[in-house]
Amino acid sequence: MFNLLSVVVAVAISGFMAAAGVFYTGSAFTNMSAKAQAVQILSAMEQIDAAWTMWSNDGNTTTASLPSSTVLTSATPPTYMSSYPPAINTATTFGTGPTAAGYGIDSTGTGGATAAGNETTNTGIYTVLTSTTGANACLEIAKSAGYVASTASSFTGLANITVNAVTVAVSGITTKAELDALGAVYRYFCVPLGTTTATIILGGAANTIAVGGDTGKHVAYFKHM
Repeated sequence: MFNLLSVVVAVAISGFMAAAGVFYTGSAFTNMSAKAQAVQILSAMEQIDAAWTMWSNDGNTTTASLPSSTVLTSATPPTYMSSYPPAINTATTFGTGPTAAGYGIDSTGTGGATAAGNETTNTGIYTVLTSTTGANACLEIAKSAGYVASTASSFTGLANITVNAVTVAVSGITTKAELDALGAVYRYFCVPLGTTTATIILGGAANTIAVGGDTGKHVAYFKHM
């Protein structure tokens, strides 16, 4: 009888603790998930960056032509990656269309005449994250980079910062100059898109981000050195 009572009490306590965990520490679980996703996104972009470096070291250029996911994972030697990293929380559409693999390669000068001064001066790997599930991961990337306080719970209401003499609206960028400034100082970063009609070109005119039309989505970027 005593053993049965002990089991009943133990089950009751376990149930209470489980309920308390859901009720009180749900945000902690969400936060851990966002951090894990941020790590996965940065790791994926770093892998692509390393493959890009090897591709360049083999005598390929990084401005006239860029390595694609197909080139980097080609079965015909040299093979720079066994497989392309899977996309995480990637926006299904942005501007004139995202890269099929979720991660794109950006290099100055690939936009051609259609760039019209809107192409970033950075060189690196980027992905556009959703405005919902991608927001938390983006915030964790920004915290890791160091320009957002570790105590911030969202991008909403964050004060502007000055980076490389440029005012950057951390709560929502509106110009390509802000991306250029972040890329000049930080190895990686992530920011939400603000509400203007400006455009930002990443990886050529085919991947133009319409900032106004893509308000709320997030750009994660890993700079190629």
